[in-house]
Amino acid sequence: MPENPTPPPPVERTERLRIGVVAECRPAQGPWSRWQWRPIAAIAGGAELVAGAVLREEGAVRHVFIGAGEVELVTAETAAYKLNLDTGSPSIYVVATPVDGDPGGLALRGVTASPWEAEAFLDGHHVVERVAMPEAAVQLLQDFVAAYHVEDVFMKRQRKRHDPQKGFGRGSSSNDYGPGTFEPTR
Repeated sequence: MPENPTPPPPVERTERLRIGVVAECRPAQGPWSRWQWRPIAAIAGGAELVAGAVLREEGAVRHVFIGAGEVELVTAETAAYKLNLDTGSPSIYVVATPVDGDPGGLALRGVTASPWEAEAFLDGHHVVERVAMPEAAVQLLQDFVAAYHVEDVFMKRQRKRHDPQKGFGRGSSSNDYGPGTFEPTR
């Protein structure tokens, strides 16, 4: 009797993973602001770092830790996670809001592995950036999708054949809706 391959490790129905975010601060090219901020990296964990800590400084360009958030994996989003994994470069989506002042900055609002959830924040008030997913998060996401994703089967709707005895529309006296009461305005 052939042996079955080992199933993926058991994963809870909801998983959480702490992700830290690094942003790059560089001088802006335009006259409207002095600094340009954008998320550039995600770190698995990141709890040991303090928000605002400068990780690297090279000339006028700084890499700053802007905070840590929690990615919550839920079974209802497995199709979005699978889409993320199938892109070839799994990503974490960082949601932040600009902070006024000089040099300004970004306030972390959240992190997600779902492109659909990230899309909901594209309203003009948030900065939404896609950054590379840490390897530990990729492994957890793959295990979660393997354990809980169920592919939806497409079912084409079968149309009913037209019954000439029923009439053609809402105003017909012999249809399902009864006689029409539509009076055109002149």
